[in-house]
Amino acid sequence: VAIKVVRLDQFSSADEQAQLRLRLMREASAAGKLNHPGIVTVYQLGEHEDVVYVAMELVEGRSLDEILASGAVFGTGVIFSILRQVAAALDHAHSLGIVHRDIKPANVLVRSDGGVKISDFGIAKIASQKFTQSGMVLGTLAYMAPEQIMAAQIDGRADQFSLAVMAFLMLSGQPPFRAESSAGLLIQIVQTAPPPLHQLASRYPPAASAVLERALAKK
Repeated sequence: VAIKVVRLDQFSSADEQAQLRLRLMREASAAGKLNHPGIVTVYQLGEHEDVVYVAMELVEGRSLDEILASGAVFGTGVIFSILRQVAAALDHAHSLGIVHRDIKPANVLVRSDGGVKISDFGIAKIASQKFTQSGMVLGTLAYMAPEQIMAAQIDGRADQFSLAVMAFLMLSGQPPFRAESSAGLLIQIVQTAPPPLHQLASRYPPAASAVLERALAKK
């Protein structure tokens, strides 16, 4: 198994710790209901002193983030396979009313046989809440849907937006939204349309740009 830990003593007040503990238990409980080959299985939630831990399936592979950072270049077939597997897993979660809220390459694990699993269902929401309190992490922000930034009601479409950001990056070699600061990135995500994919990568037709334009729509 893999063990993921959340240190409660990083949160200032006892009330904040109690709320976090309750939310984490609810989220981990929801994640435990997910049974899909494309989602890392959560086995157990436990607590020791000021540390809450989640025991989950150990995946033999690397995160998509690590693979992309290594400079690896994927063929189109491999890219579509990864996106298709992530989409299928998200569809399963959304059908049960469970939203990941932090879809990004770091939370996508790729096995040596090409199988893909989404990790951190159940604690992604907690992490994003913590980042909101202490300053958003730019890497996570880059994949965040406009409604998350605006603190609006969230459903599965927020995960679909994040998946589209990932798709745009893998297909074009650059993110759809770029800025020098987190504030600038926020404005890009909420207000600015990304460039058409086929203008950045001519091997894709305008129809591919139309798909991503819909997936990355502000509303």
